[in-house]
Amino acid sequence: MCGPSMAGNCWQAITKYESNGYYSQYTSRTESDFAFGSGCTVIYTCDSNPYMNVSGKTIKEKAENIIKRCQKDPGIPCGSEYFQTAKEKCRVTVNYCAECNDRG
Repeated sequence: MCGPSMAGNCWQAITKYESNGYYSQYTSRTESDFAFGSGCTVIYTCDSNPYMNVSGKTIKEKAENIIKRCQKDPGIPCGSEYFQTAKEKCRVTVNYCAECNDRG
């Protein structure tokens, strides 16, 4: 679940994606502090096409949409936003993390 304690870390994790950079396969950017469960990970993955390149700007926009929804209703799961259709399985996901590590 998203919550107020995570929001700041999620915004910080988003900034780790380079707007002019391009990402493919599994990529995550994370941010955490000392409070358990308040870490946040922003993940880009594309299971159906591991070579699909997506700009950091696009990843940031999708993650921002997710976080804004969570801030309006903290009881909803953080969630994912898909590119074009869910069938393609290319998405940006925002979620909590306890032991956070950047990948990709």
